[in-house]
Amino acid sequence: MKKPVMVRAVFNNGDLILEDRKILPPKRKAMLDELSKDIPKMVRAGFKVLVDEISGEIAQYIGALRLRLSDKHHDGRPVIVVAVDRYNELKRQGSIIYPSRGKNLYEISQSLIDVEFNPAGEPVYRVDWESLTPEHILMLLVVYSTMFNNVASDAYINAMQSAVADEPSSLFTSFLNIISAYDKKIENETAKSALTGTRIDENTVIL
Repeated sequence: MKKPVMVRAVFNNGDLILEDRKILPPKRKAMLDELSKDIPKMVRAGFKVLVDEISGEIAQYIGALRLRLSDKHHDGRPVIVVAVDRYNELKRQGSIIYPSRGKNLYEISQSLIDVEFNPAGEPVYRVDWESLTPEHILMLLVVYSTMFNNVASDAYINAMQSAVADEPSSLFTSFLNIISAYDKKIENETAKSALTGTRIDENTVIL
């Protein structure tokens, strides 16, 4: 049985910095008790929390977002394919900074995904799901979150509503300014205290 784990990471100036993973209690009640200590507060603060699970019950309980690697990205590709591409990109750039211990746990094999093309020229992805470890899943969700926006989140909706209230001729600029200001606010609020949960960037937490 694969153990439940969580990881915190920061995406700052193009670098993805991972902290040591945290092993969660295997029993449901103990796990929910542990997660409920801080995760709901971070969700309310605007952080993104992603949970890889089948039912979505844990994500719903703590106010997080259920996301499966087998889900579809907005371009139709599986999330895992997009995540592996992003992982390879960051790795080529030397932009992944691993924990001091267990770096090899997060290394993704190039043989994880094979791509073939059907007679119509469409890609068919063959994923070696059985080879995925909990740490692999954490890494893939972390890198995917560097390019993921939860459009259903309160933070995203509030930012959009604030932007719409501005002048029509400068909606896009206003939206970027609002997001930048919000990120700075969250950074200032969290810099003075120990972070808890699973952080991806200034406004992102992954579970």
